[in-house]
Amino acid sequence: MPANSEMPVATQVLPKWTRDARRTLLHHVLFRHHLLFRRALLALIPGARRAFWRARLASQGDGYARMVLRDPYQSWEKNCAPELEAKGQLIWALYIAFADPDHELVRRFLTRGVEIADRALAERKFENEFCRGAFPGNVAVALRTKAQCLSILTGVTQESLFREASKHFLQFCHQEEGEEGWHPIAQNYYLSGIRSALLAGDHELAQAVQRAGQAADHREESRILEVLIAAARSGAGLSTRTQHDLNKLFVRTRNPLYNQKPPLTVIVGPFEIACVRDKYVVSDDRKVNWPRVIADFAA
Repeated sequence: MPANSEMPVATQVLPKWTRDARRTLLHHVLFRHHLLFRRALLALIPGARRAFWRARLASQGDGYARMVLRDPYQSWEKNCAPELEAKGQLIWALYIAFADPDHELVRRFLTRGVEIADRALAERKFENEFCRGAFPGNVAVALRTKAQCLSILTGVTQESLFREASKHFLQFCHQEEGEEGWHPIAQNYYLSGIRSALLAGDHELAQAVQRAGQAADHREESRILEVLIAAARSGAGLSTRTQHDLNKLFVRTRNPLYNQKPPLTVIVGPFEIACVRDKYVVSDDRKVNWPRVIADFAA
């Protein structure tokens, strides 16, 4: 048959797949089904999530011990993302805390996260030649990380830090205005700006951020946050439906194998959702109980 045949593509004989291509596809399908099966087990079996985190700590405990000894200021002068260095300390602390909240490495990682953020802020590092391209999002992440670390360390929500972080996330959103479709990082910054304002108890700021951005890949959470903000601003309690939806979102995103595309930022986004849930659904006095958040997340 001539190469320029008018025969419909669907009826043309396609070349046979190579053995390697078929094997690759099979491995992908099997891995995907294995992942879905494990995620279902973690969601359905009581205690499975706690067991997951404890097994992770048992297998990676030596690695965590080595990491806490690593010098975070190596090549500090040329570090173009010190906010990620600080956030990394929070992530490791949470991974360990979900298995053992009293583990001595939890405090060490959290303390170092605060120290790294403080040093970068004091040196105005986020605005230097290496970092200014990410401003003000980088400052927002550093402030949010410091707020979370200190809140866990002290048990008291650092409302002023969360408020300042949210203001910088709002500034970031204003810079993104006019963009047709926001990339995953921008969407995560937008959502974190709303959550930070809610944790600060500043509902006017939360509404300002909510109106300034978009998160097309996270429509469910965006809808829940919009309803939550409206209820908080009016002084009304959350409806049973909204509480149910927020609880459902919390249960889904706390799964250790949660991997929605695009994903929330590692574990930080799901943990923020857990904090908002604790403040507006679980708590009787609108105060976050940080040990309870960690326990509920890992349960």
